[in-house]
Amino acid sequence: MTAALRTVSDQPRLSPAREILAAAIREVAQLRALVEAEPDIALSVSVTTRPPREGEIDGTHYHFITQARFDEMVAQAEQYAEQDKKRMEEAQIMNDADSLLYTAEKTKGDLAGKISKESEDKITAASADLRKAIESKNGAEVKAKTDALRKVLQDVGTAVYQQQAQTAQATAGGGAGPGPTMGGGAGPTAGEAQSGDGPMTDADYKVVDEDKK
Repeated sequence: MTAALRTVSDQPRLSPAREILAAAIREVAQLRALVEAEPDIALSVSVTTRPPREGEIDGTHYHFITQARFDEMVAQAEQYAEQDKKRMEEAQIMNDADSLLYTAEKTKGDLAGKISKESEDKITAASADLRKAIESKNGAEVKAKTDALRKVLQDVGTAVYQQQAQTAQATAGGGAGPGPTMGGGAGPTAGEAQSGDGPMTDADYKVVDEDKK
């Protein structure tokens, strides 16, 4: 007795709509398993003004509210939109400051022995000022000290670049010297060519009388 084996290609295919539904069901199952495994994680529940369908639970599937309550929530969101924007901007300022402090420490390490003690002290002082500003949680102060530290790092970087360029130029100039002349030997100078004081060669010559030809 033999048994027929069905390959993947032999399996009946779902319609596109059913494939989407199956994928959504798998995602829901995965999310529920994640929430059960991690108590600190919670799923967000959307708000809707439509009436609940059969089997839907308020607060689990949706928050079912009236249109009047929905309009009130929108008005509150618009009222605090400016405050939310300000908080986001302050958070971005703090993130930029932390990132620049990391860059400053890395720059000091990478350029150790390549920059002067004065430059290192400037980076250290500007970094310390920025850390104090972060502790104060004053957004304007943090931004000002961030700009100050960024300026110090830019100046140090410019100085290092100029120093490297000068070193490269000096190295290239030190290897240059007078090149050989054509033919492998030294040719006559301009004065020698004009005065005729170059090498001489002896030769016999004969004067011919044109009338006796």
